[in-house]
Amino acid sequence: MAAAAARRERHERGPAKTEPAAALEALHAQLVEASEIYADGNTADQRLAVLLAVSGVYDMLINQGFSPVTLDPLFRPIDALEAQFLRTPDPLFAEKDKRGGVR
Repeated sequence: MAAAAARRERHERGPAKTEPAAALEALHAQLVEASEIYADGNTADQRLAVLLAVSGVYDMLINQGFSPVTLDPLFRPIDALEAQFLRTPDPLFAEKDKRGGVR
């Protein structure tokens, strides 16, 4: 019972740091920028655009008081995309083929 209460507490939402309307306006601007990069870009640019878009959603939710623990599944692809930029295959996006190579 105490473990369940501790889990719930980690996911509690705190106070917002930004007014919701202002947060949505900032997110909209970041998503517009990301969509323009995505539409005109090559694969690397499109990865950057996805990173900007997902990061924008993550940042907005953090600023609205969401717990980072609650947002872990949303942050995970951010980490994986950053690894792609560093040319480090991340298991989230890189699968091993039957011979052990990464595809």
